[in-house]
Amino acid sequence: MNRLSTTFSVANFTTLRWCVVMGITWLITVQASATELDQLIKDALPAIPGVASARYTIQSASLNMAIAQQLSIGSAELTIEGNQKNASNFSSSIGLSLTQSIFPILWENPELSRSSIEVQTAEAQYQLTLAAIWREFGNAYIDVWNNREIIGIAQTIEDRRQKNVELLTARFNSGREHLGAWTWAGAQWDQAKIDTQIARRNKNLAEQKLRIMTGNPGISITTLNVNQFLTLPTAPDFDKIVANLPSVISKQLTILSLICSKRGVENTLGPTAKVAVMGTATQGSSASLSSGITGFVTVPLGLNGSTETKIKQADIAIAQATADYMAEIRNQKLQLIDAWNALKNAIDVLSVQTRLVAAAQKRSDIASAQYNSGLITYDNWDLIESQTISQMRQLQTAKVAVAKSNLDWQIQQHNLGGVR
Repeated sequence: MNRLSTTFSVANFTTLRWCVVMGITWLITVQASATELDQLIKDALPAIPGVASARYTIQSASLNMAIAQQLSIGSAELTIEGNQKNASNFSSSIGLSLTQSIFPILWENPELSRSSIEVQTAEAQYQLTLAAIWREFGNAYIDVWNNREIIGIAQTIEDRRQKNVELLTARFNSGREHLGAWTWAGAQWDQAKIDTQIARRNKNLAEQKLRIMTGNPGISITTLNVNQFLTLPTAPDFDKIVANLPSVISKQLTILSLICSKRGVENTLGPTAKVAVMGTATQGSSASLSSGITGFVTVPLGLNGSTETKIKQADIAIAQATADYMAEIRNQKLQLIDAWNALKNAIDVLSVQTRLVAAAQKRSDIASAQYNSGLITYDNWDLIESQTISQMRQLQTAKVAVAKSNLDWQIQQHNLGGVR
């Protein structure tokens, strides 16, 4: 226990500087150009209550750190006294005393260190708030893009079904096809028209939700560039990513804060220095002036039971926080591995699905020619046509899976684009 506590105590301020560097790293490792999604989130941030609360927490912690800085210089006391005995006899004195704990002079001031850690912790929590917002907006943004794409697919299917009905009508009127086939083709066309209408309503609803989220119902959503979510990033360094995650840094800062608290208790056992400068002036029948400087150091005689218990409690809290820190590293790494694996799987599925759509379209073209030539029955041709349409829909589903898997991967590694 003591060895572990000592290790973190020696490294605490190095880690504080490292945390600041990590904050800078978040700024320089994101994508260089802001996307429309980034801009939507930036514009919406002022209207999101959780963001304002997190920012106020940072401001409050910063003010607390400023107070700690002022208090770290010790205490000063100035006294001025005067005594008038009669018209010709007046005396006065002035004194200044300074009190300072010796520990913060020789080592770091624990209260000042802890207040600095609280600022870093508030900033880490703010980053976690941004990640949750980015996930919410990212999913909504992908939903808008998806529903717009679905409209195009639905319209293409509707056009195919319409052409099929025209073909079946001609064949039915010429006696080359039965009523059941013609009726079924008409029902499929009706279904396709309904699907297009539903797709348009879903698109409007998705856009409305995204506009409400931005706090600006009249905002224009135009480009919808989701290419950033449809490509496989380079192979990751999981350990490096985990070390930079705000949730991990927050756990580490908790350890450092507890160490500072323990040092605060230990400082009560340390010596305190006091220096006093005094001066006295007397005016009367015999004027006089005297001055002097006194100094002393007070040292506690021993370790009382209450202080000893507090130190033991601090050691236990540090050990528990260290266990939580290691658990967070483990959990975040597992989540990163899962997210990366899901993204790779989704991209593989999309690659295969793209080839399936191309193959299905080729097969459909051949089947249409065979049906027109009377080489296959309507049932066989309709089955191939329906399979082609199904593959078209599955391709879009695969694209959405890649986009959302990539979104999850970006958030897991805390890559929030240009949002700050």
